[in-house]
Formats: sequence, C-alpha cells, structure tokens
Amino acid sequence: ALDTKNALQVVRLLQKLTKEQGIPVLMITHNQNFTVIADHCFVMKDGKIVDEYLQPFALSAYDLETC
Repeated sequence: ALDTKNALQVVRLLQKLTKEQGIPVLMITHNQNFTVIADHCFVMKDGKIVDEYLQPFALSAYDLETC
C-alpha cells in the first residue's frame, strides 16, 4: 500500500531492472493504470485467470503521471 509518488518510483525501478539487467518481474496489482507498462498481462477474477493479453508497445513507467 504505497502512495502515488512512491508507487511510481517502485514501478520505474522495476522496469529499469527489467530493461537494463534482463530481470523478469511479476507484478501483482489492483491498480489497472500500471498494466500499460507490462508486456504480458493476466487478468484474474475469483482466483482464476479469466483473460491474458500481450502488449507489444508497452509504455515506459516514466510516462505514468498519476495512478
């Protein structure tokens, strides 16, 4: 449970590690605004995957302003 400013710092750091170090990141969030930076998303409902999609043009976390 992070405030907006700190949440943005965390996702920016995670994305930087992914791009620079090749470290894969699995992020679980209730904030759908963060899904625009993911290249592969799974949507869950009641503990089951109900959707899955790829985003070949995922945004940079630095493009996120507010959550």
